Amino acid sequence: MNLFPMRAAVALVACGGPALAIAQSLPEGWTAREAGGGILYTPAQLPPGMQFSLFAITVGVGNATTSAAFEQSKARAMTPEALQCGAPQQDKGAVTQRCNGVNGALDVTFVQLPVRGGQAHLMRIALQGDEAVLRPHKDGFTAVMQAATKSWQAGASGKPAPAEPPPPSKKDLEAKARSESRNAIAEAVRTAPGKGLRSDQVEGVLNDWRQVYRINGLQYEETLYLLLKDGTAYYDVWLPPEDFDVAASRKLQPARWSEWRYRNGAYELRASEKDAWRRLSQATLGKPAGRDERLSKAYVHSRFANNGGLGGSADQWTIFFRPDGRYEESSYGIQGTGTVQAGNGYTGGSSRGTGKDGSWSSGSGSQTGPGGTVSSGSTQTRNDGSAYAGSYRIDGWTIEFQVDNGKTTRKLFFHTGAGINLGGTWYSLRK
Repeated sequence: MNLFPMRAAVALVACGGPALAIAQSLPEGWTAREAGGGILYTPAQLPPGMQFSLFAITVGVGNATTSAAFEQSKARAMTPEALQCGAPQQDKGAVTQRCNGVNGALDVTFVQLPVRGGQAHLMRIALQGDEAVLRPHKDGFTAVMQAATKSWQAGASGKPAPAEPPPPSKKDLEAKARSESRNAIAEAVRTAPGKGLRSDQVEGVLNDWRQVYRINGLQYEETLYLLLKDGTAYYDVWLPPEDFDVAASRKLQPARWSEWRYRNGAYELRASEKDAWRRLSQATLGKPAGRDERLSKAYVHSRFANNGGLGGSADQWTIFFRPDGRYEESSYGIQGTGTVQAGNGYTGGSSRGTGKDGSWSSGSGSQTGPGGTVSSGSTQTRNDGSAYAGSYRIDGWTIEFQVDNGKTTRKLFFHTGAGINLGGTWYSLRK
């Protein structure tokens, strides 16, 4: 429908005209009502099945970029009918996007004005019906849209949206391709459950650890090796040996294979007969579980990151095993901004968690500028608790989780000191 093309929507954003506030009288024949957190403007009388409406909403988007803010605000202004949309277009901080209903009768245009102070103002224009019937309402619609635009421009303050991240470089694209290739190979070396190595072919899983200095301080770096009875070792194992296709791995991952031996109280590795043996003085051999072994303890995996002036984060995952064969998982994480963001007037943080009651996330931030401080925040919850509980079965080097949401996962499992290893991740006994 050409009654209100996209270029007209963009022009109205910048046009002048009477600064009619939303609260003032509307053009003759138009009505306004609150709906979905915003205001819906429509002609008072239209034939059944026809639309000519403007929906305006303001959404707190924190420190989101223009495109990210558009996706957030558009999600709050979607129509009940499914839409097919073209690519969003940006011009001087404003975003427009043209869409159509799947039946072809509905014409929708989204217009987001330039983001200011962590606030995005979006308008949704919806048209459906006979153009000749809708055209008499066009002048009233133009006045309504000008008023909504002027009202936002008069109250908008604070810093504009941060710059969009640069497009991926050639190096980034190549790294992504390598990652996808690695993921494909990782699946290719997985057999059907229990169709991989037999227990009498496995010597054990070796944990080699060492201290290294990183930008955020002294850390422990750990590597797992699967040792086979034939004297070969597989680097960075993550699959249960019972589900591991050795032949496929030797063909697709030759660099991960080496030789091993136990000499003078320590394990040693070498890449080939031409290489010298490398002694792993800190390595220990993990212990497999007994058949149908049950646990009655809670184990915790923690991760911390200090990014200096860019802030930091802390995450913790807990899994509790019950002796009746049930388990529950939970997690909690927080992150916050640092001095670099504070120097630009922005402070914020977020937290998230999962558990048997579902998952949640929340975030808040404040932007300080010449016009004062603008704060925003949001919380989201999901009723997906069935993904974090279920039953478990342990046998040898394998733990199988029958998740309450219907999924089944199998992971590497072994005991180590006061903890366990699940799929290559270490969990310590919770005190």
